[in-house]
Amino acid sequence: MTSRGLNLTRRHNGQHTSSWLSSLVCILGVIAGMLANSPALVNAQTAGLGTISGTVTDPSGAMVPQARLKITNLATGVSRDSVTNGTGYYEVGALIPGKYKILVSLPGFQDLLREGITLEADARVSVPMQVAVGQSVQTVVVQSDASLLNTESGSSGQVLTTRQLEALPVSGNNPTWLALIAPGVQGTTGQAASTDDTLAWTGLTQDFGAYGIIGVNEFSLDGAPNETNSRQSGLNPTIDELGETKFDVTGYEAAVGHTMGVLTTQTTKYGTNDLVISQQ
Repeated sequence: MTSRGLNLTRRHNGQHTSSWLSSLVCILGVIAGMLANSPALVNAQTAGLGTISGTVTDPSGAMVPQARLKITNLATGVSRDSVTNGTGYYEVGALIPGKYKILVSLPGFQDLLREGITLEADARVSVPMQVAVGQSVQTVVVQSDASLLNTESGSSGQVLTTRQLEALPVSGNNPTWLALIAPGVQGTTGQAASTDDTLAWTGLTQDFGAYGIIGVNEFSLDGAPNETNSRQSGLNPTIDELGETKFDVTGYEAAVGHTMGVLTTQTTKYGTNDLVISQQ
């Protein structure tokens, strides 16, 4: 082959490679854009965090699209905005556990404020909202004192709040031991008094399980995996560091259910707007 023929071949191959790379970059860009705007990805459930969803309806029961919602954490004051879709549905995920309020506003309807919504760790709660016809300057307040029923998933584990964690006696300040009080959890070791008359847990953090299967549990902390190769808790926070702890034997979602044992979901304490001054 002549040198001119070789040059033409190389130029053709170079153009072909450049065209192929450009096409690949375009395809990857389209996929990235689709994923970034996917509601399923944006609202994906993260272990330890919760989700609030529901529908907005008018007095006749018809779904209300394009209603604006502001979901506010009462402890931190942080708000998340959402808009109902064409079927009147909304969903906001990755919410830290705590007390929430929801404000719904839409032209031609009175503002609706629902308070006292309790969201536990790893929970999905449905909060239906029904707006009334009227001026938006008028606000209807609905008070909910109890935790809402979790109807969005089959998870029904034992949730321990900060106050409960601090009040319950626990061996060696090891909160993982409290798994043994959750329904369906079995253990091979128990609480024992050590030589210095303090309580200590004689077992490791993997010496419990469910359905007769011990030591194959799964741990997560603030949404991240928290376990070693031997299925122990990688980082074991103390009672003072934890916000909520949940022990789930069954019903957890496939995204986190990588075990036949107990799913232990823990969240650390979050800051609030409350100023606490300790007087000596």
